[in-house]
Amino acid sequence: PSPPRRSATAAGKQPAGGAAPAAPRGEREPSSLWTDIYAPKSFDELVGNQAAAKKLQEWLREFAAGRCKPNERAALLSGPPGIGKTTAAKLATKLAGLDAVEFNASDVRSKGAIKQYTASMTDNHTLLDYQIGGGGAGKAGAKPSGSAGGRGRMALIMDEVDGMGGGDRGGMAEMIQVIKSTRVPIICICNDRQDQKVRSLSNYCVDIRFQRPQADAIAKRMMVIAAKESVPMEPQALRKVAEVARADIRQVLNVLQMWRPSAAALAKGPAQPLGFREVNERLGTAKKDCALNVFDFAPKFFTPGTMTVEDRLRLYFADDLVPLFVQEMYHQRSPSRCPKGDELRHLHLIASAANSIAEGDCVQTCVMRQQKWELAPFCGIMSSVAPGFIMQSLSGGQCRFPTWLGKHSSAGKNARLARDLHTHMMAHTSAGKLQTLLCYLPALYQALTAPLAKGVAGIDEAVDVMMAYGLDKDDFEAVLAFLDLLATKGKDGTAINERGGGAPSGFLLL
Repeated sequence: PSPPRRSATAAGKQPAGGAAPAAPRGEREPSSLWTDIYAPKSFDELVGNQAAAKKLQEWLREFAAGRCKPNERAALLSGPPGIGKTTAAKLATKLAGLDAVEFNASDVRSKGAIKQYTASMTDNHTLLDYQIGGGGAGKAGAKPSGSAGGRGRMALIMDEVDGMGGGDRGGMAEMIQVIKSTRVPIICICNDRQDQKVRSLSNYCVDIRFQRPQADAIAKRMMVIAAKESVPMEPQALRKVAEVARADIRQVLNVLQMWRPSAAALAKGPAQPLGFREVNERLGTAKKDCALNVFDFAPKFFTPGTMTVEDRLRLYFADDLVPLFVQEMYHQRSPSRCPKGDELRHLHLIASAANSIAEGDCVQTCVMRQQKWELAPFCGIMSSVAPGFIMQSLSGGQCRFPTWLGKHSSAGKNARLARDLHTHMMAHTSAGKLQTLLCYLPALYQALTAPLAKGVAGIDEAVDVMMAYGLDKDDFEAVLAFLDLLATKGKDGTAINERGGGAPSGFLLL
């Protein structure tokens, strides 16, 4: 595996999170990235998340003093991309006098690689130990900047740990073992805090969560940079750039650098400030490609506004669960086209939306079974766009996870139990699966539970009945579950026994 890289901008990820004073434009390379030039030099220069960065710095002090809790021997930084997590980690280690070694997604982070590079990291000297300031090289013994005692103390930065998988097999488990016995601070960084791998890792880390900075705060800092770089922009235009980039400071800086006037254009005179309308047009090709949360955009199908059919179809294709979310929410809406109190009109609109969802389901079946993918947009219109238009309203119920998935899972489990129960009883009965459920289950319930009412003395009798029909313990529990599922229920949800006996006499199947 390739060795980890020293913490530096050229290591692959551009810094984000703020802006530091830069060299005059004429004194630097034209190709220099603004994300490098304006990288923060202190926590005060970060845009937002100063509290999280100072919490990280405090944890580094506690680690150096040996006062960390056993389950906090590493730090886990989580939050959306581009808001300054990696920048804060590098800045905190630098201010603490640590020399950071960074692993990110471009490195092999398997079990063997992590073990190879972390096993003896505590006793290693950094490369700066063998360099002498002022041009001398090759001599050992020079003190690197920020280190103590002639030897650079080290810190390990594991970036994008939620992306460990595939070729990184065993890497997460090895990382947890390293954290348990580490003698150097380890900082893990992730975007998806809810990833299953990250959840297991978080049990051994101090949790530090980063939030998206406010668009106004980003615009205020970018205004200073834009003025220095001769990119005059109106405040509202900069705020629009920050909103479209979803508070990704790194992307905002890259966009501004892309819009910087050329030297030839500046020689002709000052550039005209970019207004809101012109920036909005330019942003058509600069929108941030980000993972959408279905809980956030599913309600938009029911929201009146300027979203076109194409925009709604784009949201439909963003997640496979969109039709189920629409189906979960449509009957909770109070459509604005329905006069208040007109229940008949309301029911007609619900029926129209239900018919559209049913037709979309038929089209979806055709698409999946016959592979007619050209019908996918029509499926999206019928299953999501049309119901949302019919039931659109300014307010509605809460966006909940589709209950259909749970019911479908339960139906699959019940079908499997019924199949297993019928298979075990086939050698002792002549009934089919349906007859077994409708006719045998009530009698089996009585034969199995009546002896148990006697206490321990009735166990043998119940076991004899199970052996006579080829049933095991799982089948016994399935019989009880089916009787509870099929029994006629009262208003309180309890089973009603019409004859007063132990088993219900009436059943409804499916």
